[in-house]
Amino acid sequence: MSDQSRILTGLPSRQPADPKKLLRRNRPEPQPAPVVDELESVSAETPAAEIREAPAAAQQATREKPVARTAAASKAKDGRINTYIDPAVRSRAVAAFQHTGHLEGETAWNEFVELALLELAQRREQEHNGGRQFTQAGALKAGRPLKA
Repeated sequence: MSDQSRILTGLPSRQPADPKKLLRRNRPEPQPAPVVDELESVSAETPAAEIREAPAAAQQATREKPVARTAAASKAKDGRINTYIDPAVRSRAVAAFQHTGHLEGETAWNEFVELALLELAQRREQEHNGGRQFTQAGALKAGRPLKA
């Protein structure tokens, strides 16, 4: 039954990766794209389509600030956030996005959330800071708030 003339061939044996190259701190940092300051030109009368493009400049500005080398900091550097939202509020927001996103020109959930955050930030800047952007205050505190 066994044929000695058959030779097994396949992919070459895998070379083990250098563990030092697997660590995030040893990888090269990605180079950011050039910054175009669009947020200063955004006013309360600016249409929603123009406002959607402005957060990219705000994210780019936050990327230039030095951040601690932690997993949470690297996520924030990429613009990702992790937060708890009440399920009823999230469900309501998802329904609003699904029913009106195509009317507003939003193609993804993250666009909807980004625009909502930007509009709230602009309203608070208008009410509490004369329409000017607040200065960067540093990183948010991680974890649940302590109850007194």
